[in-house]
Amino acid sequence: MKLHFIVGFCAALAACSSTEEAQVPAASVQDAAVDAPAESSSPDSSSADAPPDDSSFADSSSPDTSSTDAETSFETCENACTMTELALTFGSNEAVVDRAQFGFNAPDNGKVSLHVEAHFGGDPACPTGASPSPDRTVIFANVPIPTDSTPIENAAVTLLDFEGTLSPNPFDSATSATLSPVAAKPTPTDDAFIAFDVNATFDGGTMTGHIYAVHCDSMDE
Repeated sequence: MKLHFIVGFCAALAACSSTEEAQVPAASVQDAAVDAPAESSSPDSSSADAPPDDSSFADSSSPDTSSTDAETSFETCENACTMTELALTFGSNEAVVDRAQFGFNAPDNGKVSLHVEAHFGGDPACPTGASPSPDRTVIFANVPIPTDSTPIENAAVTLLDFEGTLSPNPFDSATSATLSPVAAKPTPTDDAFIAFDVNATFDGGTMTGHIYAVHCDSMDE
């Protein structure tokens, strides 16, 4: 009897012990399962606090206005830019030209150039076959249409001094001439203009100053 009681007590004690041992891992697994998602789903504080780096996106999506601004600026001519004033000196003789006009030459190999004339005297309107002759004229032939301020070297420049104020020759061609574009607007033709600085040398003379020429339909080829 006593033996049966001891055996039964031991069996019950073993069963209780095994039950507790079996329950501990389950609880640990449950706690681990609960803790694991919480840790993995925790936000990264460093990335949450830092603002998104979208500088590259902003740079790539921002419109590039540099070329547009450059074009707009080059097509703007105001104040002194709109004045024509060329000073010519041949020996002790000095004279000026104070207005200018231009027309478009016919395309040459697909490129259109300008025929520019600066005058003193005569009729300031666009020339016609009946226009009176000016006192003097300076012709700038085959001027490329400028798109920026790049100097135009070796320009073809001719002086026609109808009054003989500067030269007795029927015409004088510049031995060297540089045109430095200041502004240009070839279209629309109703508002077209070109402005450039001039530095030219003739045999026995010089010409320096600024040209602002407006478009004349009657001068187009």
